Amino acid sequence: WYIAGARNQWVIHVHGKGATLEEAIPAAEALAPAGYNQLIIGYRNDSGQPTDPSGYYRYGVTEWMDLEAAIDWAVGEGATELAVFGYSTGAAIVLSYYYKNPDAPLRAFVFDSPNVDMGATIDLAASQENLIGNVPLPFTITEIAKTLTALRISVNWESIDYLRRIDGLSVPTLVFHGTADATVPIEVSRAIADARPQLVELIEVVDADHVASRDANPAAYDQRILAFLAASWR
Repeated sequence: WYIAGARNQWVIHVHGKGATLEEAIPAAEALAPAGYNQLIIGYRNDSGQPTDPSGYYRYGVTEWMDLEAAIDWAVGEGATELAVFGYSTGAAIVLSYYYKNPDAPLRAFVFDSPNVDMGATIDLAASQENLIGNVPLPFTITEIAKTLTALRISVNWESIDYLRRIDGLSVPTLVFHGTADATVPIEVSRAIADARPQLVELIEVVDADHVASRDANPAAYDQRILAFLAASWR
């Protein structure tokens, strides 16, 4: 979806796994009066879109090429500076693209509940499951599940652990993460902020669940994004 604006600065929204383009509508509506051109993009394996050649969702390993196509199109339409907003696993797609294209004209990232360390996400999910008798899942079972998943979708965990390369981040980044996120551990966002404290601002939203930080205070959420973007352009 394309939302026209009067500026050469563009914002591209990348939704999370299992979500739809509608996930980005609230933020896109808040940004529209500022005059940014905006794209809300879909990607492979979305409903109605082509599937990945592997037949599986790849957590950014191949989806980054769909973001690349959107960025190339925006630049062709006159974009001189871009910000990218990644929701949940959308942030993994953003970082996958960025690590391969560090010289792209990217001026800012906004992440909400960034799912950029799939191992940590699976560990959190496993911690919420119990065997018969309320016995927690053993660590070995979780590791076996990771191995089988990696084999099934033909990826290795290092390739989808975008946190391990976060020291290479050079783009100002605003991160929202709810303290009650039961899907992606907030420790992932804390690790991003700790690794690049001069570039990353982390806003922890008390009692917010996954990609639900805006629900706590929509006006404050929107205003913080607008202020952050205004300060990020050259």
